[in-house]
Amino acid sequence: MNLFNNKFLEDFSINLIYYNAEDLIDINLEKVNHIFKTNDISYIPILKRQTECLGVISRKKYFFSLLSNEVFDIKSVIVQMQEISLENPLDKTLLKLKDEPGLLLRIDGKIKKFISPRVVSNAFASYSKKFMMIEKVEFAIRKFIQNNKIDFIKILKEKNLDKKSLNKQKEIDDLFFFDYGIIFNGAWEDLDLYKKKLADKKMFLSSISKIGQIRNDLLHFRYNLEFEKKHIEDILKII
Repeated sequence: MNLFNNKFLEDFSINLIYYNAEDLIDINLEKVNHIFKTNDISYIPILKRQTECLGVISRKKYFFSLLSNEVFDIKSVIVQMQEISLENPLDKTLLKLKDEPGLLLRIDGKIKKFISPRVVSNAFASYSKKFMMIEKVEFAIRKFIQNNKIDFIKILKEKNLDKKSLNKQKEIDDLFFFDYGIIFNGAWEDLDLYKKKLADKKMFLSSISKIGQIRNDLLHFRYNLEFEKKHIEDILKII
């Protein structure tokens, strides 16, 4: 199932540090000071039973207000912050974040987490790293096929998988990931991997199949991806 929504950010979002209050007049400044001083945060949401946000205290506005020596008014340091849910489309969340310092994430009816540009950056950095590892193993596989002069066109023709694109015969850069398993299976007995017993065929093909599934999960933005780095490392050691 494609889940191009905020579940992609859930594991990277920050557990909310908030002020629990029934009304803005209930705010205790000493407690606000303590929260800001003991936590590396720029905003304190004021939540009523964690289901309603009464506003968000801005650290910058709060401390500038204290330094101004004017009569303190809690409302003057409050900013409004938009809420999102896990089911909201990710692209719309990113657009909202362009003009917002942060977003409040509601889960199961309660405001539980905080989404910031840093959260988004961390999520996409992790995602990109996984994609780059897939790219690395795919490059290594293609290089191996090329260096070992494997006639992959012949093998794919035998399986009726020699698809042409724009009347041009498929080349090595046109191979799909599932082609690799078919190619190695068809050429196995002619390779040093088999002759010198450098790899177990069943385990090798199983790893390629699992890497293909990981790649598929990445392409479909599946949030529940279990990234099995071991399979990639195993293939790279062999080829």
